[in-house]
Amino acid sequence: MSLNLHNDSNVYILGAGFSREAGLPLVSDFLIRLRDSHPWLQKEGRLEEAESVAKVLQYRLDAASAAYWTKLDLENIEELFSLASSTSGNLSQHIQTAIAATLDYAFTATGGNPPIYLSSSDHEYDWLAKAPWTSPAPQAIRDTIRNPYAVRLYSYYIAQLLGMLNDGHAQGENTFISFNYDTLLEDSLSDLGITFGYGLHKGAATSDVSAQAQRGEYQVEVLKLHGSINWGRRGKRTRRLTQYGSYADLRNDGAAPELIPPTWKKVFQDQLAQVWDASVQALRNATRIIVIGFSIPPTDLHFKYLMAAGLKDNLSLRKIVFINPAAEALKHRARDLFNPHYLENGLIEFQPLTLKGLCEHGNQLKELGRPMLGIFAHRIP
Repeated sequence: MSLNLHNDSNVYILGAGFSREAGLPLVSDFLIRLRDSHPWLQKEGRLEEAESVAKVLQYRLDAASAAYWTKLDLENIEELFSLASSTSGNLSQHIQTAIAATLDYAFTATGGNPPIYLSSSDHEYDWLAKAPWTSPAPQAIRDTIRNPYAVRLYSYYIAQLLGMLNDGHAQGENTFISFNYDTLLEDSLSDLGITFGYGLHKGAATSDVSAQAQRGEYQVEVLKLHGSINWGRRGKRTRRLTQYGSYADLRNDGAAPELIPPTWKKVFQDQLAQVWDASVQALRNATRIIVIGFSIPPTDLHFKYLMAAGLKDNLSLRKIVFINPAAEALKHRARDLFNPHYLENGLIEFQPLTLKGLCEHGNQLKELGRPMLGIFAHRIP
C-alpha cells in the first residue's frame, strides 16, 4: 500500500488581515468604508453601484429596531448581512455589488500596493536584475540604495511566501485558500509570472479575454471560498461563471460579481462547491498550514468543518501556524476548534505578527522553508 505523503506542501489560508496593508477593510470597519464609498461612486459616475450602497445603508437604518430586543451589533457586517439574509431576500444582489464597490473604492483611495525595492550585495543574487518580475528603480532611489530593483509590495510578500527570493523560482507545492473577495493575490501571482487556477472543473467557468493569467499549466491553486470580485455571470439565466482579469473588466461587461456575503446563512452550490472540495483535498496533502489574518469568527462553523474534513486523512501535516497580531485572543478561540493536545505540544502555533511582520521575520520564514538570504527589502515613504 502506498502512502500519500508530502514533504513540502504549504497551504496558506488568507483572511481579511492579509489585505489590510493595502487599505482594504476588516469586518469591524467595513460599514464605515461602505459609507465613504458612496460619494466617491457618485463622483465617478458609477450610479448603479452607488444605488446598491444606498440600499444597504437604508436597510441598516431600517434594521435598527431589531437591536431593541436582541443583542445585535448592526455596525458589524456579519450581523447586519445575516439579518438581511433572513428577512430581506431582494437585497442580496445589492449587498454583493456594494461589497465589491467598497473594496474597489478602498483600494483605489489608499493606493494600497506601492513599490518596494530589493537589493543585494551578493553576486549570487544577480538573478534579481534578470527576473521578469523586477524592474530597475528610478534614479532617485538608486542614489540612496545600491542596485535596487522595484516590485509591488504584495508581489514581494507572495514571492516571500513562495520562497522565490532564494533564486527567483517558487519552491515546493503551494495552495492558497482565501476568504477574501479582492484580487491582490491573483494580481501578485500575475506580476511574478506564476500561473494559477481557481479549482473549478473544466467547463464550469469561462475566462474572459482579460483573464490571460489564468490560462496554461497551473503552478498554484487559488481557492476563493466566498467568490471573487472578478467572477460574474453574463445574464441572470446562465449557470456558467466568467472569470475576468479585474473587477473593472467585470463592470465593463455588465456582469454582477459572484460573492457569498459574510453571514451565518452561507449556501455553497455549483462552482463554489467545487472550490470547497478542492480546498479539502489541499488540506489533506498539506505539510504545513499557515493561516494569515483570519480571526476564526465564532459564527463561522464552515471553517471548523473544512479543517476537520481536510485533516481527517492527512498523513503529512507537521505544523499549523496562525499569523495574527491578536494571537492571544485567537488562541482562546482555537480551543473550541482543535484538540487541546496539539495546542499544548506546539504543533499549532500562534505568532503575534502581521503579514509584514511575517515577511520581515527571518526565523519564522526559515521554519517554513522560505528563508530570505542576502536580499534586502527597502520601503521608501
